[in-house]
Amino acid sequence: MQVKKEACSENIFACVRGLGVWKCDIVNEFDVNDYAQNRFYEVNNDIVIASNTTITLAGCTLAIATGKKITVEQNATLIIEDNSYLYACGDMWQGIINNGGTVNIINSTVEDALIANDTKNGGQFTLENSTFDHNYITLKIQNGDYVNMLTGKITGCSFKCTGGQITKAPHINELPRYHIFGVDLQNLTVGDANNILLQNNFGPATFGIYALTENLTVVNNKFEGTLLRPISKSANSHLHQYKFRRRCNAKIEWNCNRWYRPRNKYIQRLSKWCDNVQYR
Repeated sequence: MQVKKEACSENIFACVRGLGVWKCDIVNEFDVNDYAQNRFYEVNNDIVIASNTTITLAGCTLAIATGKKITVEQNATLIIEDNSYLYACGDMWQGIINNGGTVNIINSTVEDALIANDTKNGGQFTLENSTFDHNYITLKIQNGDYVNMLTGKITGCSFKCTGGQITKAPHINELPRYHIFGVDLQNLTVGDANNILLQNNFGPATFGIYALTENLTVVNNKFEGTLLRPISKSANSHLHQYKFRRRCNAKIEWNCNRWYRPRNKYIQRLSKWCDNVQYR
């Protein structure tokens, strides 16, 4: 007898000579009206979290089918916490679409999404102490004002591309495009100036942070790996507690027309606008 576990589920197959193949179905399909914590779920359909509804995933693993998405409607809340793990079963999944609700990802991991967190229409979000790996875009934010961390918080997170390339279609063998991408924003802060233990770490990508916003603050972040453009931003912005590692193959884009390489001889020039700029 041979026993095999299916790769992207918790199905177990047993092959017995003369008796054929037997399947033990222990998979749970995720249902917003009937789910438990600390469970494994397959997601083969789109999930919609309706307005005035809160869904909490604590210690859950979701293996999500190609192209499927989780939509959080206006005034709805999705909380992903306690070492939950969301990843693609097959090619990349679409990601979480926040249509004016709240999405909190805390102490968890999200992988393999086209846009892991697509926030629009003033949606609120918290990304805290979490890992984002092999996403084409991790956080996309449109049309909002994130003047404080009550509406938009990004602290203690790791934005990665393990191995230096995405491993799933349609972006196989590519770098992530953006770790953070903001458009038509009033304010955005990436990091926490009050807690040095909550440093964000940015790994390989084309853009680490790309923000078209009136005011961008980047504080207590580290950029390393192959980042072609760690930060591309608009004029009324401020960077501090900002670090490069030596292997960072990168440029800084300032006001869209000034380029400075992170070399030692440029640190004094960068320091006109940046506090605690370090290159190691």
